[in-house]
Amino acid sequence: MLDSFENEMIEKIEEVIVNNLPKERSDQLFIQSSYDTTVQILTCYEENKELLQFLLKSSYSSFQTKLRNKLKLVFTNLIFPILGELEYEIPTDLFTIAFTSISLSLAEYAYQSETPINIEKSANLLFNIVLEGPAKTLGLIKDGDI
Repeated sequence: MLDSFENEMIEKIEEVIVNNLPKERSDQLFIQSSYDTTVQILTCYEENKELLQFLLKSSYSSFQTKLRNKLKLVFTNLIFPILGELEYEIPTDLFTIAFTSISLSLAEYAYQSETPINIEKSANLLFNIVLEGPAKTLGLIKDGDI
């Protein structure tokens, strides 16, 4: 039964990512699709709060490993081919670990929240952190400081 829950959640996450991928290479489309993906993943987590709580708290769950393996396949087979050659070479394993960590942190935030989370506000904050970094998002660095 646990295996079934894990697979169900991973399929939902994969579906959100795949459905939001732009069909052609465009940095602007990719950034917008990433934001849309973040909103939909947060929505998915909010709608499946109890399932997430169970999966993330269970010592028998292999959810994190399964999610990481699935995301690695999605990045390797779908996302990186769309992006083509990047300015910086990023090892797929490192990117997968970082993305999985962010995704699982969002899940933890969604299930620990006492009240329903403001998905748009949370997505904007997360997106700012990813695009501009924590120091700039917190206001510690202003434009032109560095």
